[in-house]
Amino acid sequence: MAAVCAKVEAANKLQDPLEAFPVFKKYDRNGLNVSIECRRVSGLEPVSGSPSTQMKKVMLTVFKHNLGAFQFFREALQFEVDPTSPSVSGCCGDDSSYEILSRSTRFGDPHPGGGPCGGCCH
Repeated sequence: MAAVCAKVEAANKLQDPLEAFPVFKKYDRNGLNVSIECRRVSGLEPVSGSPSTQMKKVMLTVFKHNLGAFQFFREALQFEVDPTSPSVSGCCGDDSSYEILSRSTRFGDPHPGGGPCGGCCH
């Protein structure tokens, strides 16, 4: 977890995370003109600390063939295959082309339940 926190801290110190990628900052083609700017939020509204916004779990979907992404989320960010993922729940077998990964936040249960199929079917 310390390694993850160190990476997040290093990223937060960047003034402009897109500085190294100027090609992604502006897009002007076919009548579409888009500019992307990165701004730091100095403070959040008080509601952000209320119990209604305290996320318990972060979930994402990753394709099985995308081994780089799968490895990044599992090793660098410490995500686990979620009980609702088709490979774990057994409801879809090996027919699915994706896995559902999840990670508990500090507000969540580190060992979620899930029922017979992890909750994906019922």
